[in-house]
Amino acid sequence: MDAYPFIGLAYENVLSAKAKGSIMDFNTQNYFNIAEPDLQGDSLISELGFKYLMQNLELYSALKAYTGKREGVSIKLRGFWKF
Repeated sequence: MDAYPFIGLAYENVLSAKAKGSIMDFNTQNYFNIAEPDLQGDSLISELGFKYLMQNLELYSALKAYTGKREGVSIKLRGFWKF
């Protein structure tokens, strides 16, 4: 089994975005507007992971971190079986 580390860095900028929504109460037939989210802004995304190679199998594992408008972390696990 071979393992290869990788890193990634990305910059994301949302210039203009709008989202609208409403909810209807079926009991009273009233509509309620949902507050519009603010989607505009900058984010920096960094990724650190490993790629594992075997004869018929490829596995990826990665950790992503988001800072700026989007904040948080995510874990990605992915596999490919070659036949």
